Amino acid sequence: MEGSNDTDPVWLGDTIYFLSDRDYAANLYSYNPGTKQVTQLTHYKDFDAKHLNAGGGVLVYEQGGYLHLFDPGTKSDKQLVINVRGDLPWALPHWADVSEDLTNPSLSPTGARALVRDPG
Repeated sequence: MEGSNDTDPVWLGDTIYFLSDRDYAANLYSYNPGTKQVTQLTHYKDFDAKHLNAGGGVLVYEQGGYLHLFDPGTKSDKQLVINVRGDLPWALPHWADVSEDLTNPSLSPTGARALVRDPG
């Protein structure tokens, strides 16, 4: 469409899928080369769909900071839940002497709170 940005084309089966901002926010579209029909598949209004890719019979893209999986066979779109767990020993609770790193410590009148300034 003239005046729109059509990006990230990918082939899947006999169809070309791409992202386009023809309705102002970038959404997922399909193009059938045989019929020359363009179909809008998602209808996001808040954040653009980005970084379209295809494989294993499905499409994947990012929208609003989340990955989405689109199944062209069922026309279903699913936001993926990704949990990353790592062995991060520096992130575990621990005691550390930070007395050399803080400046101007001050206690509240009751001693229930402390105010410190981190120079970094």
